[in-house]
Amino acid sequence: MSTAEESIIHGNQSAKAFTLTSALWFAFATTFGMIAAGYLIAPDFMANIEYIHFGRVRPMHVNAVLFGFVTPGLVAMAFYYLPRLMKTRLYSEKLGVFSAVFWNITSRPAWWGFPWGTARGANTPSCPGSWTSWW
Repeated sequence: MSTAEESIIHGNQSAKAFTLTSALWFAFATTFGMIAAGYLIAPDFMANIEYIHFGRVRPMHVNAVLFGFVTPGLVAMAFYYLPRLMKTRLYSEKLGVFSAVFWNITSRPAWWGFPWGTARGANTPSCPGSWTSWW
């Protein structure tokens, strides 16, 4: 390493925030994936609970995986690798952490409407009440 690279201090707070976000959403999405898998094995599994039928749990699982696990994981990798590749620092670590918090707040509607039946429940990821609802 050159002295210029050694003098750059990487805080990694943004990458850590998005990595934690991704890990927590992974656990959440896996829970719904296991419930959906249970319905494929035993269709009468929790059949009397209206809010977690297979038709509602599967879109919740898909949206939680895509919006909660995969995307923040990719953003965490970008926040970790890009400053090192460009030999620079992020503009603001606080802004990166704020974006992780904001991502968690705004990704909630991606799965929130499914258990109550307010989403369209398509196989593709959909946000209830968003611009994709008119399809």
